[in-house]
Amino acid sequence: MSRSGPRIAVMALCVACLLAAANSPSESPPKPNPAAIVAGETLRVSAIRGVGLGGPGDRKVDDALWRIVTIRNQRFSLATFAEALEAVLQVPVVIDRLSFEEAGRDLAAEFSVDVSETTVHELLSSLDEIEAGYNIRHGRLVLQYRFEALESRTLRVYNVASLSTPVQEKIRELVVAHCYGPWDADEPGTGTIQQLGTSLLVRTNLAGQAEVETFLNLLASNLPGPAK
Repeated sequence: MSRSGPRIAVMALCVACLLAAANSPSESPPKPNPAAIVAGETLRVSAIRGVGLGGPGDRKVDDALWRIVTIRNQRFSLATFAEALEAVLQVPVVIDRLSFEEAGRDLAAEFSVDVSETTVHELLSSLDEIEAGYNIRHGRLVLQYRFEALESRTLRVYNVASLSTPVQEKIRELVVAHCYGPWDADEPGTGTIQQLGTSLLVRTNLAGQAEVETFLNLLASNLPGPAK
């Protein structure tokens, strides 16, 4: 027998093994379960609402962030969390992978979520285990490394004419005292506030804007408005 005989037999066996592996059903990664996120109604109070520069797509995402959600003792990877969130909110959700990779975070690592009846704003601000933050960009909700999210400041204008005159006169210092800061400092998570008549111009990240809007509406619902 020639020496090539055994060699050919081994090659044929290798080819057969490769074909069998290619034709065998592969294990697909687990799909996110949208039912893991129970969504309620939108909580947003419209008395005082921040107006930004984004288009209709950005406003749709912004409204979705005020949905009430409940997630009880669930584990996700960042990818499965984004897919489940997108299925529930009905807005595009993407991951800024580069921001996590540059921070040395493992995108495949799983993390736990256990919240009850909280807004998506609050949910996304509580993902400390993976140090995630969020932003709105081109009509999409973007999950990104928290430092990058805090650095992404946006300008919004709040009409505070519905507040009483004494409150309007002190509104800037009230926001500075009671909302996440520091303000007027060039550091991640900080912002600026300027008052022009009955308009409050706030430049900060999305988590900070949500806190300002919540605080202004708390004032509007609990303090008498201007005399008529």
